Amino acid sequence: MRAVIEKHYRVLSLLLILGGTAMYAVFSINPLVWADEAYTFAMLRHSFSEIWAITAADVHPPLYYFLLKLLSAPFGYSLFSVRFFSALPCIILLVTAAFQLPKLFGKQTAALFLLLYLLYPYTMSYAAETRMYSLAELFVFLNALFAWRCWQWNLGRDWAGFALSGVCAAYTHYFSLVSAGVIYLILLVSAAAKKRKLLKPWLLASGATILLYLPWLGSFLSQLAYKINNPYWIEPITLGSVVGYVRTILSANAVVLFPLFAGAAFLAAFLSLLAARERENIQVCLLALAVPLGTAAVGLAASILVRPVFVVRYLLPSLPLAVFAFALMLSRMKEEPLFAAVITVVLMGGISNAAYTAKHALIPSEDRISRALVDALPEHDAWVVLSRYTTHPSQELAYYEPTAPIYTWDSLGPDNPYPNRFPLEEFQPEDYPEIILVLEKDVSFPEEFQSAYSAELVCTAAVTGTPQYFWYLTALPD
Repeated sequence: MRAVIEKHYRVLSLLLILGGTAMYAVFSINPLVWADEAYTFAMLRHSFSEIWAITAADVHPPLYYFLLKLLSAPFGYSLFSVRFFSALPCIILLVTAAFQLPKLFGKQTAALFLLLYLLYPYTMSYAAETRMYSLAELFVFLNALFAWRCWQWNLGRDWAGFALSGVCAAYTHYFSLVSAGVIYLILLVSAAAKKRKLLKPWLLASGATILLYLPWLGSFLSQLAYKINNPYWIEPITLGSVVGYVRTILSANAVVLFPLFAGAAFLAAFLSLLAARERENIQVCLLALAVPLGTAAVGLAASILVRPVFVVRYLLPSLPLAVFAFALMLSRMKEEPLFAAVITVVLMGGISNAAYTAKHALIPSEDRISRALVDALPEHDAWVVLSRYTTHPSQELAYYEPTAPIYTWDSLGPDNPYPNRFPLEEFQPEDYPEIILVLEKDVSFPEEFQSAYSAELVCTAAVTGTPQYFWYLTALPD
């Protein structure tokens, strides 16, 4: 296999990139959206200045929405175009790695990275989701790549790329900001210890990054203060949470024992590298792994000491660097049987996860809120969505019916991008003779609706695993 990679690297890298593009295109066919994706679609309907203002009141920076709006607007913000353009950063990441990694770390590492990243189940599952994680992955990967180039050659264009990718990461997600911050810190410590001539350009690049981030800094600080002083949806961190994070990062859909196999494969590759005593490669691997580990440490520390702000998907921006470390380890592995076993594990998890994701894109779950479910409902004037702890059903319905009035207990505040969502206290039965009432499981049928409407249960659907009951209500005669 190694000889084939050396001889046919260009063909292999091209096939992997084309295969990845086709895979992401299939994933983009998925017609179902969940609440956060519905939020993205609502944001795209606003102007750039409105997006800035709305997301400043939310919990994310605006760059993803800006870029996605630019790319998908010519296609009418169609679901496929938005999904595919969300996956586009993954393709760009593959292309960048295909051209840059052979020069920096050799063809073996480059080819293995392409294969491992393409088949990594956790990043794969988020690739075509209409959220900012794939874009954050690209910017953090570029930031690390430019940091290495700055370390190697100290060229002005690389320092410019380092600063630009860092500020783009900061404008994409707050945990990609943390990951980029870890990269900046690693480069600073390394320069102070071994290459002091890099300190001045590092200070200039860092100053440029801060300067370019100043327009958003006020929004960031106000969001941070809000998180510290108000309840938030993230649950407290426990030891069980951390174990669950590790299991999730290593999991693959449809392969129950894959976390065990994947963990063993990674450990075997790391021990093999240690046994080879290749000091420089060991250091590079540890530095790459320091980024996701440092990001997790910051998130866990903030969650324990201040308020829960961290969930496992916030590690996604830094995980390509863990994939790179794995690829570097495997490229230096001399035990061919062990190498073959590890590659088998990778193929087992990656292919099964790709098949699972493609199946659900082509044949979506029937128990979810969908376009077909909404279109099959009786004619109605408005929605009333009553859930105990989540706005998810109303957000999904706002995607499928963006103009129908939707009333809910938990109405959004200044971060509400939906023009048709309203607080329940504004609902007046006399204004809507026919409504669809969505009740979450175990939520009692409200007396005020019993006295004003006759009711018929028409269907059920699951949202985040919780059953939702759809009632068709028609006004009782006076």
